[in-house]
Amino acid sequence: MINITLSGNSQLGHPLLYVMLIVMISTAIAQVKFLNRAMQSFDATVVVPTNFVLFTISAIISGIVLYKEFYGLTFLEIFMFLFGCVLSFIGVYCITSERKQEESEEQLLLTKADLFPGFLSLSSSKLIAVQPSNMLTASHVEYPMLPGKPTYESTADTQQSQGET
Repeated sequence: MINITLSGNSQLGHPLLYVMLIVMISTAIAQVKFLNRAMQSFDATVVVPTNFVLFTISAIISGIVLYKEFYGLTFLEIFMFLFGCVLSFIGVYCITSERKQEESEEQLLLTKADLFPGFLSLSSSKLIAVQPSNMLTASHVEYPMLPGKPTYESTADTQQSQGET
């Protein structure tokens, strides 16, 4: 339609242009909506490859139906094209399945409450008690990134040692 309009025959008077615009805008909004729902429910390493594979399959089927892409091709050429698509999908699966395990280990390390003592996010507040019974002082918190392990003392022990002096 753009080529026809640029050649001098305006397409703005045809209702098909407006139907296509409405369909494109509504499907774009629906895709973003469903992708957001999927990202809330599942990990990105599952959602993004699934979206890639389904979008590619729909683009291939659309090309076959609308533009008759396979017209005039031999069976071997069609088979090789589809085999290449399947290999691409298998490659995406292999890459994301390995990546998911690495990210989950990194994610566990980064969400430990010991990394940010006193700073409780929504995710880490459920993992530790807000006010434990032996109330640790800030100087005795263990930082896993730093060498050496300081000993834990409760505030009661600290107060007793200060009272003896």
